[in-house]
Amino acid sequence: MIFPLYRKYSHERTYFKIVSTNGFEELNIIGKSFILRNFEVKIFTDRIFISDMMENKENLWVEIGAEEYEAKKNYCLANLQMLSQ
Repeated sequence: MIFPLYRKYSHERTYFKIVSTNGFEELNIIGKSFILRNFEVKIFTDRIFISDMMENKENLWVEIGAEEYEAKKNYCLANLQMLSQ
């Protein structure tokens, strides 16, 4: 598998950039604010979550391209307030 992979939830408020089988970046949009966090696998269930995202188990995620992810991230950085984690 070639990384990064990109996913979002269909409600278009949560986006994921999967950088490896051990980590991802998550962008959550909350009204006029957003949270951007890096996530690293620490326990087995985290690894399963990433695997499910990569394989799109049960069609919970929408596959997107790098352009859509980066455009949304850049929009948030330029126009919304970043909340601390």
